[in-house]
Amino acid sequence: SPANIRVAALDDTSGAVADEVEDILSISGFDISPGIVPFEDAGIRIDGPAIVYTHGHEEEAQVVAQFLPGLALRETPRSAAWEVALVTTAEYRPAALGEGPSEPECIQPN
Repeated sequence: SPANIRVAALDDTSGAVADEVEDILSISGFDISPGIVPFEDAGIRIDGPAIVYTHGHEEEAQVVAQFLPGLALRETPRSAAWEVALVTTAEYRPAALGEGPSEPECIQPN
């Protein structure tokens, strides 16, 4: 359930994009309590927009990807504040809710 997934928006000088992403995540029911975090404070190295997740949270990242499709998934070092985060850049434009792929992608069990 999205409500059980803590997601941060890592703002890499994105302008208002981080706010848009946080709104989509909130409306979709995710726990956005980590808030918007400046990218430079996250302590990770990623180029461009991506969904990043800490070890053991790939399944949660795949759930986030269903709401924000088209982004690479990348594992990062552990964070105390979030399990999954979206690196937002000025170039990234999230699809509005309901404008994603017409066919849902199911997560395959291990």
